[in-house]
Amino acid sequence: LIRKIKLSACVPLTGIINKSLEIGEVPNSLKLSKVERIYGSKYKDEFNNYTPVTLFQFTSKILEKFIHKRLYYFFAFEILFLQKPRWVSTQA
Repeated sequence: LIRKIKLSACVPLTGIINKSLEIGEVPNSLKLSKVERIYGSKYKDEFNNYTPVTLFQFTSKILEKFIHKRLYYFFAFEILFLQKPRWVSTQA
């Protein structure tokens, strides 16, 4: 289903991601999640035999992956790669 709509959803998602990065806030609708309980073992009528699992919207996960990738490359190449080691002399 996502593969069929990915081209039509690309433009709105790009707008949401860019606006979110520009303002520095995540839209409240992307912060909502649904908690489901998954049956574990033994008796189904006991509350302790269930494990809570949080289900997020796929747009929230896309935003999270995009920000993670962007931060990773920023730290890897802009900060760590461009810093000179302290033991390298700047005087020739």
